Amino acid sequence: MAITDFEKESAGGGGSLDEKVKVSATDTTEDFLLSKLQAGLGISVVAQNVGANENILITNTLGLVNTIYSTNDTVGAGREATLTDTLKWIGGSILREVNSVNIVEVAQQSDFGAEVAGVITLTTNTVYVIRGLITCTHRLLINTEGISIKGNDRETDVLKYNDSAGDFITITDVNCEISNIKLSSTDATGGQVILRASNFNYGAYNDGRLKVLTLINLQFRDCYDVHYIEGFDLVDIQNCLFWYVQATTIGCHFKNVSKLQLTSCEFVRWFRESTIPTPGGYATTSMIELLANGAGNGFGAVNITGCILHPQQTQNGIDIKTGSTTGFGTIASSTFINLGLTTGETFLGDSLTPANGAYSETECLKYDIFANQGIPNSSAYGSFYDSTSGTVTLTGGTTNWIPVEYGAVPVAAGTQRVSFSTPGTQRGLLTYNGTKDIFAQISVSFVYNDITGGTDEYDFGLSKNGGATPVTGSIVATIASGGAYFGVTLLFTDSMVTGDNYELLARNQGGALGDDIEVISVQFLIKE
Repeated sequence: MAITDFEKESAGGGGSLDEKVKVSATDTTEDFLLSKLQAGLGISVVAQNVGANENILITNTLGLVNTIYSTNDTVGAGREATLTDTLKWIGGSILREVNSVNIVEVAQQSDFGAEVAGVITLTTNTVYVIRGLITCTHRLLINTEGISIKGNDRETDVLKYNDSAGDFITITDVNCEISNIKLSSTDATGGQVILRASNFNYGAYNDGRLKVLTLINLQFRDCYDVHYIEGFDLVDIQNCLFWYVQATTIGCHFKNVSKLQLTSCEFVRWFRESTIPTPGGYATTSMIELLANGAGNGFGAVNITGCILHPQQTQNGIDIKTGSTTGFGTIASSTFINLGLTTGETFLGDSLTPANGAYSETECLKYDIFANQGIPNSSAYGSFYDSTSGTVTLTGGTTNWIPVEYGAVPVAAGTQRVSFSTPGTQRGLLTYNGTKDIFAQISVSFVYNDITGGTDEYDFGLSKNGGATPVTGSIVATIASGGAYFGVTLLFTDSMVTGDNYELLARNQGGALGDDIEVISVQFLIKE
């Protein structure tokens, strides 16, 4: 008798060799059990005892039992966790990559990276976020693009340099921003600074100055020599506080910056903080120094606005060094305090300033200095005088004007951006030397005597740039009789550009040839 299929399946031989399973009633394909099981992330599915009493072992390959991924736990020291390749927690710091920029939270010096020969070279396209007080015994080098150092609070987020091996932060030929932190240093070695930044190639286009250095809301505090910045297309320093500085060689040095912007910064209390309430350990340098050009083209533009400078003892506030040139300069709305000064200057004069106390006609000529407390405006003015009697012969006729000669060579009484010269014997000429167009008041007061007698009409006026006749509006007519003194005042306003000059002319409208007048005294003034 034939054995039925049912009997075959019921026999002790273990059933059919092609027994397969479906996952559900709607499963379209049946298969062996092992093939229907798919291993997920961190899971392995393995057949055991192949050819015997087989079973399937399902294993958790990540070992996630009772770890931080399934319950509260602690990641041990030196461990690294990565989430989708953009966020890491390592060594107590957070690392993140966003739009190709790395963000590194700095909790200790090692977060800046590895040190080589005492220098840590910071990583391209990385923002270093300072957290709390970071003491550094190695120097930091920034020489590739996209690097910035930032904090949230310039009181609590601090980089303190605790070494004397050289400059703390060096920036070379790159754009860079440092903001919202305090910078401090125990390095008292003269000439070694907290920050040294350079971007120049003298002789190239714009002297190779193509980068931007930005310092925002910083404190330079409890330090010695501060910074040396040379070159750059723009150096923009905003809302920074420079105080408790004990500089002996370098305060805040700038050299050949194409555009220098100092806005709302304070330079105060340059002495050792620990000596309060009896200050000592004073800095002996200038606070701000604009250095001589050397091989460079000087400063293209300088704008110092809304700042406070309080130099003390031998310190200087702003020192524009001999040999420094500036294309366009403005120092405005700032406060210069001189309390406690001995031999120092709020705005350094000495070799830069003429004997009459005016601003330099070279280093300061292209600066507008105005609306400041503690230093004078740079308005143009010039004057000369003569109190020695002399004579001048006037030619008769209505069109014959001649320059007035005085009793002696006149003497300059004070000039700023206006120069005095004597174009002829006992004559006086004032010339405007400033670089901006101005409106100026020109006034001449003098006393003369008609020494030839009779009654004569004498006219006086001011020539401009050597003109044969006076400027319209400057002419004053007088009628004189012999033996009397006559006072004359000429007063008018005129626009002036570089090189404009004025001289006093006189004529006798109808007198005979040889009529003479004697100029008793004169005061000649040009004032912006």
